[in-house]
Amino acid sequence: YQGLEQYDVALEYYESAREVFKKSLPSQHVDRAILLVNIGSVHVEKSAFTEALSFYKAALGICRSVWPVPTAHLLKIEGLVTDAEKS
Repeated sequence: YQGLEQYDVALEYYESAREVFKKSLPSQHVDRAILLVNIGSVHVEKSAFTEALSFYKAALGICRSVWPVPTAHLLKIEGLVTDAEKS
């Protein structure tokens, strides 16, 4: 739905997935971080940069705990945080 620019629908599905992940995955699981990045990306598409930043920062926190040394994924999320802070 994000690709179709149906951002509110995309957020509804992502929030449903987030609830499932809360029940089925540890709090520091990389899949939860990926979901948070996706939610943040929808907020960027909606020009809601403050909301996006909060999701990106949460994802970054998870990734830093999962990957204590920099990885390509970690660096990408750091870049998303930086971009959202500039917007």
